[in-house]
Amino acid sequence: MEIKKEYQQKPEDFESLYIRPNYTRVLGLTVKKDTHIEDEEIKEDEFGKITIKQKIENLKFITEKEMTTKLQGGEDLKEKTRIEVTIKEGTKLIWLDGKGYVLPNERFVSLEEIEEDINCLKE
Repeated sequence: MEIKKEYQQKPEDFESLYIRPNYTRVLGLTVKKDTHIEDEEIKEDEFGKITIKQKIENLKFITEKEMTTKLQGGEDLKEKTRIEVTIKEGTKLIWLDGKGYVLPNERFVSLEEIEEDINCLKE
């Protein structure tokens, strides 16, 4: 099959198109060398209680979680976890209600970084 020359696109007919990003706003923070946070969140309902303690200091991110759940037979189930991770300066953490600060699976950027990307695309 042959395409007639008058129907072929010329390079000057093309325009730059972009996949629309998802700019859903979430709360969070960018960790710096001097970031120091100590936080505790307690959630309780008829099924149990969860306490989350978090600390960020000297680029160490520590999360301690204690959860108590009432089983159907009336027994209490208790679970304790402690996660400690050394993070790099510039790491972005997001805040999730009921979980505290978490390392996201997605790449999050600040408004300034979005503006920077747009300016680069314009050039």
